[in-house]
Amino acid sequence: MTTTSDQNAAAPPRFDGLRALFINATLKRSPELSHTDGLIERSSGIMREHGVQVDTLRAVDHDIATGVWPDMTEHGWATDEWPALYRRVLDAHILVLCGPIWLGDNSSVMKRVIERLYACSSLLNEDGQYAYYGRAGGCLITGNEDGVKHCAMNVLYSLQHLGYTIPPQADAGWIGEAGPGPSYLDPGSGGPENDFTNRNTTFMTFNLMHIAQMLRAPAASRPTAINAPSGTPAAGRTSPTPTTDSQRRSRVARWLVAGEFRLLSHLCSRGSKVGELAQDTRTSLKTSWYLLGPAFVAAIAYVDPGNVAANVSSGAQFGYLLLWVIVAANVMAALVQYLSAKLGLVTGRSLPEAIGKRMGRPARLAYWAQAEIVAMATDVAEVIGGAIALRIMFNLPLPIGGIITGVVSLLLLTIQDRRGQRLFERVITALLLVIAIGFTASFFVVTPPPNAVLGGLAPRFQGTESVLLAAAIMGATVMPHAVYLHSGLARDRHGHPDPGPQRRRLLRVTRWDVGLAMLIAGGVNAAMLLVAALNMRGRGDTASIEGAYHAVHDTLGATIAVLFAVGLLASGLASSSVGAYAGAMIMQGLLHWSVPMLVRRLITLGPALAILTLGFDPTRTLVLSQVVLSFGIPFAVLPLVKLTGSPAVMGGDTNHRATTWVGWVVAVMVSLLNVMLIYLTVTG
Repeated sequence: MTTTSDQNAAAPPRFDGLRALFINATLKRSPELSHTDGLIERSSGIMREHGVQVDTLRAVDHDIATGVWPDMTEHGWATDEWPALYRRVLDAHILVLCGPIWLGDNSSVMKRVIERLYACSSLLNEDGQYAYYGRAGGCLITGNEDGVKHCAMNVLYSLQHLGYTIPPQADAGWIGEAGPGPSYLDPGSGGPENDFTNRNTTFMTFNLMHIAQMLRAPAASRPTAINAPSGTPAAGRTSPTPTTDSQRRSRVARWLVAGEFRLLSHLCSRGSKVGELAQDTRTSLKTSWYLLGPAFVAAIAYVDPGNVAANVSSGAQFGYLLLWVIVAANVMAALVQYLSAKLGLVTGRSLPEAIGKRMGRPARLAYWAQAEIVAMATDVAEVIGGAIALRIMFNLPLPIGGIITGVVSLLLLTIQDRRGQRLFERVITALLLVIAIGFTASFFVVTPPPNAVLGGLAPRFQGTESVLLAAAIMGATVMPHAVYLHSGLARDRHGHPDPGPQRRRLLRVTRWDVGLAMLIAGGVNAAMLLVAALNMRGRGDTASIEGAYHAVHDTLGATIAVLFAVGLLASGLASSSVGAYAGAMIMQGLLHWSVPMLVRRLITLGPALAILTLGFDPTRTLVLSQVVLSFGIPFAVLPLVKLTGSPAVMGGDTNHRATTWVGWVVAVMVSLLNVMLIYLTVTG
């Protein structure tokens, strides 16, 4: 009879849930042959066989700037792909740096990778430790000259200095004959068949997987004792029945590994708090500010030309009456956007990916069709808004203004594609600030009476038209494409952290991100209504955006009117690029298709240019576009609340019961208001 101990010993260990990243520091770009890849494949193959998700990259294939800051585009460099690679580093439980020997030392690429890892050492986790804490590190070295141990020593010292946990036997390597002999993968080199290298690589691989698994496990579940090897039964235990040689070797290997990790397990269970002593408040604040950004991109959807039309019309017709609707809409939108970002961080999937995973192909196609129509309707509104602004400022024909808006938005998307998300976020945030200045500048000339503003915060309506405008404000605020987009932005920016301090910290930063972004967006929306209520109430020529511009010009002067137009232009340009970005993410998440951004831009630009060329009323078209958007809101908000409230999806980070109930109330309320908007618009 085989004992449980024998069965466990014979069963191959599994490390499902672990993720490993191998960085190849070869000097050769892909697809050139890299001999280091041969050794990487041996180690990564073992990991894959035991359930580890493996990611590999060649550092030389990426534009990694030199420097000592997390993002060198903030310090004069035109491009830097390191921030995107850093997210992949943090997403891995195991990091293996691999490279060749050059003149007895590591390659220059290896040194640059280590330099940039060190450049991010100012980014701390919740306990004030380096962000790399709780991860395992190792290295692989190849070459045909002496220096394997020297190179490995330097790499492993660097990794442990940064906070990585280095297990015993954390390196492996191969060297050929001295001089210009064959390299690892060359015929006749003997590299792939070398028993010493293969055994060391196997030891290193299993040690890394074991220590990474221990670091992930709760302290209570970590091993605190080791089983004696076969032949030396512990006191009080029955001696096991004889086993095969294979089982005995497996048991002895497991016993040796457990012995190596006994001390490490004790240290891990206590947890290091050394970093708290060195934590500096200014560094922590700087790190938090660095993590802000995704919500500011999503917030552009809340200050687009559709919002301008709805808010200006509301203020011009009803004064301060509907100010409370803007406040309520932005509070609801803040909750929705936070849930979207939270879904991306916790699951590592965008909302379209999470929804598509639970659908068959026909359902996914139908769902994509409605989401794509909504995204295109959004894009039409943004292009028209930019065209109106260009006609106001430069008297350009609307079709020409539409083309210019489309081209500029494509350039903004090129920044995201070529220079990375961080620079794209900065450009969009700068445009958000321009929008804010443009629509609040009038307050430097005249301010609304406080009593009237406070009166506008009391919920009430005046007739059916005010209800229609309230629904339009709500429809222009909670935007489906922003809900889809934010989940992907948060995931792409912050990665998919494991449960624990880092995830809690990122969720806390995300709440600040959403709060600040929505505060700015809500303030801008309120300013639009207040400006209209203060300067346009009772005028008969403010039914269009151009009429609103002329009213501002007549009452507040040319300077304020120009700033108003600049704000409108920035709104059209920024929101158009964000809308196209959201459309690409929707298609990728639901259908796994990737269309070149230029092609997508041309396709979505077509309907807008057709509308502008055929002479349709631009402002009326903006209003109708909001009606189309209203169709898509329930399809985005209702699944979001369901997914974030599901323990099967979110694990321990599922919504609190109260949050889920509030989310359902908001989702249903927003959906009903948009159904009302559709009905009132259709019935006139």
